[in-house]
Amino acid sequence: MKTPSKVRRAANAALEKECLEILARSGVPSNLAYQPLFLKLAAHSLGKLPRRRIRTFEIRTTKISWALHTNNGWIGCHKIALECAHCYACDIDSFWYGGRNWGIDAERHRTSPATWAKALKWELDALQRGQSQNVFCMSMGDVFEERAELDAWRKDLFFLIESCPHLNWLLLTKRSQLITRMVPPSWLMQWPKHVVAGVSAGHESTLWQIANLLEVPAGMRFVSVEPLLSPIDLSPYLSQREEDGSPKTKFVMCGGESGRGARPTHIDWVRKVRDQCLKYGVAFHYKQHGCWIHESQVPGAGLTRLPSSAKSVHTWPDGTKSYRVNVKLAGHKLDGVEYQAVVPTRYFAADSALQTEGGVA
Repeated sequence: MKTPSKVRRAANAALEKECLEILARSGVPSNLAYQPLFLKLAAHSLGKLPRRRIRTFEIRTTKISWALHTNNGWIGCHKIALECAHCYACDIDSFWYGGRNWGIDAERHRTSPATWAKALKWELDALQRGQSQNVFCMSMGDVFEERAELDAWRKDLFFLIESCPHLNWLLLTKRSQLITRMVPPSWLMQWPKHVVAGVSAGHESTLWQIANLLEVPAGMRFVSVEPLLSPIDLSPYLSQREEDGSPKTKFVMCGGESGRGARPTHIDWVRKVRDQCLKYGVAFHYKQHGCWIHESQVPGAGLTRLPSSAKSVHTWPDGTKSYRVNVKLAGHKLDGVEYQAVVPTRYFAADSALQTEGGVA
């Protein structure tokens, strides 16, 4: 006679086998299919998730202000625009990997199955909390970089994205001309509601990226003008409307440059972007002043003194000055106001089958 524990083990083994068969038929990569979190997600989709306790965690796992998480299926890229000159991701790769993943001739590094499975943990957490979570994909590369070895990895990534519909996936690229060619054909017929398409265009020479973005049939689009390196006019793009009258571009993220070799941003450039967003009803997010703060913003920042050396002071043609300071002390208030709009959270019924330790945070 089987004991209750043996019955439970047999039932769990049968459930795992059923989940693995479904995942295999769906084309899930084997290195993902055997992840416990993926099995839980598959069991949940079958309506057979055991009522077991799973631990919640701090909802934010990144310091990036417009996302809760960052997802990196691989590491590596190469510089193609003015904004790339002092790429933070390139510096991180140099520090941790000796720079072997950066450059047009460098190999790309696929991250571990455990790293891929983090998205499944966030998906389950979103289900138990009853609200979506924003994921920046990818912070250490470009989803749409054109390289042969990335084709298979991109297919795996798109499957993972489709498997996590309770996350808002923000796909940010500097290769907007490749979006419609590389996404799954089904997306062009019916773009997933939880996938947000975005481009980076922080200089007047890269505004063509936005024109390409507006041709992508996404339900939500965004533009990142960080670092903002020149005065730009977004009016021709922000003024374009959907059939329902809403802006085609839903929100704009803006900020100054930080890190080694950071270039200054004039505050009037930022104000112009903000004012255009307000004019056309587009949400605006100001991330940071960066390493340079304009003199007009000093009173609202946490600065006790300003640098005086020539290399730390930039004089603009209009006679005003910007100062190189600590990026945290410079802050993110624009004319004393915080602009922190993000992709709206989607709410849904929390799943009662997901029992948590200590409740939902």
